[in-house]
Amino acid sequence: MNLWRIGAVLLALFLFVVGSVNAQEAGTNGLVTVQSAYTADETVSRLQTALADRGLTVVTTVNHTANAQNVEQELAPTQVILFGNPNLGTPLMQNQQTNGIDLPQKFLVWEDANGVNVTYNDPQYLADRHGLTEQDEVLSTISTALANFADGVTTAETPAESDEATDTPAESETDASTETDQADDAPASLPNTSGTNTILPWLLGAALLLLASGSTLWRIARRYTNTTRFLLIALLAGSVVTQLAPVATQAQSTNGLVTVDSPYTVEETVTRLEAGISERELTLVTKLDHTANAQSVDLELRPTQLLVFGNPNVGTPLMQSQQTIGIDLPQKMLVWEDADGQVRVTYNDPQYLADRHSITDQGELVSRVTNVLNELATTATAE
Repeated sequence: MNLWRIGAVLLALFLFVVGSVNAQEAGTNGLVTVQSAYTADETVSRLQTALADRGLTVVTTVNHTANAQNVEQELAPTQVILFGNPNLGTPLMQNQQTNGIDLPQKFLVWEDANGVNVTYNDPQYLADRHGLTEQDEVLSTISTALANFADGVTTAETPAESDEATDTPAESETDASTETDQADDAPASLPNTSGTNTILPWLLGAALLLLASGSTLWRIARRYTNTTRFLLIALLAGSVVTQLAPVATQAQSTNGLVTVDSPYTVEETVTRLEAGISERELTLVTKLDHTANAQSVDLELRPTQLLVFGNPNVGTPLMQSQQTIGIDLPQKMLVWEDADGQVRVTYNDPQYLADRHSITDQGELVSRVTNVLNELATTATAE
């Protein structure tokens, strides 16, 4: 085989590998971020005021930075506001109950070297993650409202200029406890949300691989024995399949939710989880009864409750790595009863959150959190 052919095959394989790996990491991470013209504290205050003025309930505000300081750690200004409206959130949970783990909606206000930012979850991300169907109108309403709130409070104009835009309620839950301080902080930061540049190397690599290997395979077919031909062709084909497999797997990957069945009622399971949280010296930040919130606006929802809890000793290092993970912290466990009467406990896979926020330097900590959450859920649901 000529040297140029060897080089072409190697280059093609390199581009193919890079493109395939990037294709797995590409695509949106479901985060929308806008810069604020105000300080972090001012931005938080403006958001809280705007939400209240539009009749939304601010469930709690978690000051990740203050929590970090409480355990003698440092973290750039980072706060997350949980707020909602059961008129919008309940239909999403009626469609897919697991949506309750991502509701109420959240605004993460954080400051980095480039200034103050407001980050929120794209409603389409929640739809894709939980498999929502026939909720386009509600999702569109929520998307518009979130964008208008974020834009209205971050620009230098007065909030009054965004009145018309923020008239639409933006969230999905209502009140519950409003404990704000000690929350389980977690990693957060903005990965690249554009897939175009990462797909191009894959396409180019695939094309070059076809061209280069096509000529090479023809020479192999003429020059080597049947056995050698088979082994070389299998090796080349195997490399292609190996690179394609992760991409296919990513398309069918789990949605980052871990679910455990419980033999107890929702109320009993929640009580057992609360006891486990206390025993592990975690802080219960708030407890949301999605079903009660639905009933408050004359809507029905099967028993569904959310526990929000954390430990800044664990969450702070994650946010030091990537601030945006603060939108997914504190940790959460959703206790819900399905249509067949089976009670389940659902929580976020910590590795999924690490991947979502491109955290690559906290493997040991992520594993520890995974073990704690698994133990907590398993113990609470054991007979």
